[in-house]
Amino acid sequence: MQTHTVLIRNARVVDGTGLPWFSGDVALRDGRIAAIAPAGMLDGSVAERVIEADGRYLAPGFVDAHVHTDLALLAEPDFPAAVYQGVTAHVLGQDGVSYAPASPETQRATRRYFAGVNGDPAIAEQWSSVAEYLACFDRRTAQNVVYLLPLGTIRQEVMGYTEGDASPEQIAQMQALVRQGMLEGAVGVSTGLDYLPNHYAGTRELCEICKPAGALGGVYVSHIRSYGERLEEAMEEVGTIAVEGRMPVHVSHYNGPVARLAPLIDDLRGRGIDATFETYPFLAGCTILSMVALPRWAEAGGTDGTLRRLADPEFIAQLAEWYQQPNYPL
Repeated sequence: MQTHTVLIRNARVVDGTGLPWFSGDVALRDGRIAAIAPAGMLDGSVAERVIEADGRYLAPGFVDAHVHTDLALLAEPDFPAAVYQGVTAHVLGQDGVSYAPASPETQRATRRYFAGVNGDPAIAEQWSSVAEYLACFDRRTAQNVVYLLPLGTIRQEVMGYTEGDASPEQIAQMQALVRQGMLEGAVGVSTGLDYLPNHYAGTRELCEICKPAGALGGVYVSHIRSYGERLEEAMEEVGTIAVEGRMPVHVSHYNGPVARLAPLIDDLRGRGIDATFETYPFLAGCTILSMVALPRWAEAGGTDGTLRRLADPEFIAQLAEWYQQPNYPL
């Protein structure tokens, strides 16, 4: 007879396979699932603790597929906001903006630029590589962590906030960072093509940078270039990167009218592309102020460049004129 740490009896078990729930018992030993059986089949087991579920639902922990706790989880390792909702895994490195691989200067600039989304908490941990960053979470936080290599951060590490196409030498440098990051534990790459400096990278550049990740079994996850008027063009770019990079693709916060969105995903799948998406059940969004309130030419150079311009009276006059346009273009 086996002794278990915990025995949960008479639960409605939802096992995550997509099958209907069933009435069952689940035994745990040393923090791992030791047995799953129809209700009553484990009654002869000995357990240090028995929990009577009384028909309540029992499921594996949920994965938050798009979350921005890259720093917050280090500042608050217990992270009850997720734990209390049954979330046990966070996918970090979203939208092409995160903190590894990155030098201290790149991290400083990124923290300042993206503080409105990722926050900017005081933390003691330091790192530069993906391996060092992931080690900060290992057995130290309540959440399991999955990491996507942020292509915007990687571009910033190699090119700063330079606009225009990357040179062959710069592409090779970015490919090397992607390959090393994958070998150190990342599961794919991400882009946020509305954000700097992601926005400056063209389709061909993204295809080339993604290839090392695709060769190592990685996935491409994207906040696409447009969710509005240029949606179809943006989704075509996703398909091109999937084919050229030889990798599955996942579209982040894919929101809008289903009659317009669903056929574009179906089209990718119909072409043999492994395409998925996630969404949320409301139309509002959340982003940084500069992206929705300033023209692209005002954002050049990142936060430091924007702040310098905002201190220039001539620039303010130019910006005021831009705002006077009917339905000023973002």
